[in-house]
Amino acid sequence: MQVALREAVCFALMLGLGEAFILADAVRLGATPLQLGVVVALPLFVGAGGPGLTLVALRRGMASQGISVVGASVQAYALALAATLEMLGMMSPLRLVAVACAYQLGGQVAVTASSTWLGDVVPAELRTGFFARRTRRIHLGTVTGLAVGGVVLQSCASQGVPALGFALVFGMAAAARGVGAHLLRGAPASPRTTPLRRRELRAVQAPGHRRQLRTLAVGAAALQLAVYLAAPFFTPHMLNGLGMSYLELMMATLAQGVGSALALPLWGRTIDRHSAQRVYLISLAVIAVVPLPWLWVGGAMGAVACQVLAGIGWAAYEVGLLSLLLQLTEPRTRPHALAAAALGTGLGQLVGGLGASIIVEQLGFTSALHATFVLRLVVLVGMVLWLRRASLPPASHRGPRPWRLVGFRPHAGFALALRAGIGRRP
Repeated sequence: MQVALREAVCFALMLGLGEAFILADAVRLGATPLQLGVVVALPLFVGAGGPGLTLVALRRGMASQGISVVGASVQAYALALAATLEMLGMMSPLRLVAVACAYQLGGQVAVTASSTWLGDVVPAELRTGFFARRTRRIHLGTVTGLAVGGVVLQSCASQGVPALGFALVFGMAAAARGVGAHLLRGAPASPRTTPLRRRELRAVQAPGHRRQLRTLAVGAAALQLAVYLAAPFFTPHMLNGLGMSYLELMMATLAQGVGSALALPLWGRTIDRHSAQRVYLISLAVIAVVPLPWLWVGGAMGAVACQVLAGIGWAAYEVGLLSLLLQLTEPRTRPHALAAAALGTGLGQLVGGLGASIIVEQLGFTSALHATFVLRLVVLVGMVLWLRRASLPPASHRGPRPWRLVGFRPHAGFALALRAGIGRRP
């Protein structure tokens, strides 16, 4: 378990140093609105296929630990390639898209496989304490990576060599992920697991739950489409529209992560005291109003305040959605439901990101804010009407939440995933 804790620190440093600054690099490279949308949305869509690939690999007898090593190694090589291209002056928006696609696909494969691996190797009676320690390390590591990355980028930009700054942060991120992959390679192996096949899945899943899962997945995809009508352009707006420095961008990104981290325990307790449905609807309401303050923000402090609000709202959304998925699935069916939901979410992000590119190029960022606000409200109303009619099973979990931190999105704070392993055949 100590190996897993050390690997978590390496993973978190990679998030803060690498993933958080990819879009900022696209802005530096002079990417067009269409390229900015693609830099954000296409890698997430490609990465959405990662859980499905992991299920296929597990069915073919690969060990979850080995799959995790492959995914982490792909991320390390992708970041190392980005650092090399930056150093040689050969980076371009299209090459950055290719690197980001490989990075996201490797990341999703590694996350899905490591969830299975950790669920198998960590004893049940120790999981609560273990995942609490792991979460604290990921928070601290991500914050440290963001701070170091912001200082490095600002220092290099002030000396007129911004490409060197990105080469350094991507290189450090690659080194951190490479060390993490090496740690995973030497970690104890878990028993091999075999996911259920399609006909077995239908036999154990209640028809009513399938319909509700489809509705929840459609709602999640629709929300991502609405959000990504503006999400790819918040960072460009902060750098170009508001004239913020890399150090100020780091502070705004960090503020969102801090808001997300501080709100996660609160939303978990709210679910225990009330319901996942309530937290989910609150999250949709908060996310819906997030674009409005940006219409009047004129500087770094206003951007920081908006980012904190977004972090709080997305923390509620992550825990609310995962809790609803827990209520509608069991361990044997959950990986398939999560893989299907990931594909729908990725498709929504891709369509929304491309739509944002068209809106911003033709009408400007303010019009994108108006469009995303209206569509977020539509999703909120639709999900309220659905949850009023839906008959959901009672929550089966109380106390420490069964999820773990798996990523950091500059526009949405910390990303979560269920920590339970792949269900075995009965």
